[in-house]
Amino acid sequence: NSAKSQEISNETPIKNDSLETKIDSSKAHLLYNIGVGLYNYRGDVGYIENIGTTENLQPAFNAGIEYKLHSSFGLGLNLGYGSLVKNENKGTSNRNFQTSILSGGIAANFHFANGFILAETNPIDPFISIGFDVINFNPKTDSLDANGSIYHYWGDGTIRDIPQDLSTVSNKLERDYVYETNLIPGDELNIAYSIPVSIGLNFFVTDYFETQLKQTISITNTDLLDGYAAGSPYDIYMYSSISFILNPSGIGSRKRKSIDFDDIDFVALLKVDSDGDGVKDIDDRC
Repeated sequence: NSAKSQEISNETPIKNDSLETKIDSSKAHLLYNIGVGLYNYRGDVGYIENIGTTENLQPAFNAGIEYKLHSSFGLGLNLGYGSLVKNENKGTSNRNFQTSILSGGIAANFHFANGFILAETNPIDPFISIGFDVINFNPKTDSLDANGSIYHYWGDGTIRDIPQDLSTVSNKLERDYVYETNLIPGDELNIAYSIPVSIGLNFFVTDYFETQLKQTISITNTDLLDGYAAGSPYDIYMYSSISFILNPSGIGSRKRKSIDFDDIDFVALLKVDSDGDGVKDIDDRC
């Protein structure tokens, strides 16, 4: 038996390296993603001198497709939906607004786990992205309470049903946070454009599944996302997200495959008759 083992070993050498990563980055393939995150607004409403706009995070959702042309480059189609909200409470200026944001556009994605900067087998793939989005928005403000009374903000911090006049009896009001009044008149769609710039990390999980952390800043061409044209020339909003990526084909995945037995023809081994007695080695007992 030892002689047979030696003969088989000589005929079928086994490579020492037991694991090798095989990636065919030359094939284009589609990646599908869906995710959730938080929108954050930067603009005129809520701006505090020398501090900036205070935080007001709102839930949002995203979905998209990336057509990965190479390990280093892909083209994407992206959709996003969420809302932006901001409320001031300054005593003299008490603006507020809410707007839904529906966006869609294209993006170019540059991946760093491409074999040049980082190994294609790296379990974490940093990337940067730049794109072009079309945005639909409709800013509204909360200016009436549940009974239809107009808010009047007094210097003592209260909200009342008449303009400030200490000589007149007034009633205190409470905001209902229902944004019922359009800030931009008319029924036409409010359309703007933005340049979304993103950085992020893709984390390899399986051949067909990855997770993604991404931070995006969208620079718009409008100062009316909040319904107020003043201060900064353009409004900005940011999106912090976690997404799940599906790679149905498994092409280009950073998987590792065992190659211990790649060069062994097991079918031929089953037919070997080392001593020439007409009985295959697998059945030979002598």
